[in-house]
Amino acid sequence: MRGVTILYDQATEGTMASIAIAVADTFVGFPDPNAVATTGHKRGVDYGSAIVVSNRGGLLSTADVTEDCQSITVPGFGHADVIATDKANNIALLRLYGARDLIPVPLGSNESAATDLTLFGIAAPLAQEGNGAVSRANAALTAQGLVPSPQPGFSGAAAVDGQGRFAGLVALKPALVAGAVPMAPQATLVPATSVRAFLAAQGIAPAAGNTTTDQSIVRLICVRK
Repeated sequence: MRGVTILYDQATEGTMASIAIAVADTFVGFPDPNAVATTGHKRGVDYGSAIVVSNRGGLLSTADVTEDCQSITVPGFGHADVIATDKANNIALLRLYGARDLIPVPLGSNESAATDLTLFGIAAPLAQEGNGAVSRANAALTAQGLVPSPQPGFSGAAAVDGQGRFAGLVALKPALVAGAVPMAPQATLVPATSVRAFLAAQGIAPAAGNTTTDQSIVRLICVRK
């Protein structure tokens, strides 16, 4: 594909004109699916994951994914706004308008000391041939972070242990590059305790139980200026 046409209703021009320009400016005819963003530079159009934390449209992702977004879209649902952030712990709370009967991720109350984890997220389109399916990835929690790092788009994914207990939120950051050789993004874990404390401060009671279901994970599309 060598080009892209962006069409929108004239009535939405005030919103869509700047977004269309941002999307067009970031189009690459033959992108490298293994390429990572330049350190310190955020993509004009970025993909991440989010977990449902309330059946009234509450979503949780990383602050990195939602930072400087001109608009945030959840495919299949619509627009979402960031309503609270904790940059120290890299957490962002979003509200998805008009969404009802969503299935929250069970965040439980018990702590997990397991190091072998399963990650539930939605990889970026380039990593799954344009699809938007929820997928799983195995990773080990080490002193250096999650190994191996999941695919791009997993920032904001949920991590659970072998007993189905929520262990934390996945955060992906571009690795520091020494020289011209690109490196895979570094994956870290925002602990479940930090997630539950953040939600409690926002007046949201974490869902109880075990296991994370595919219906509790959504994709975020961030468009920046």
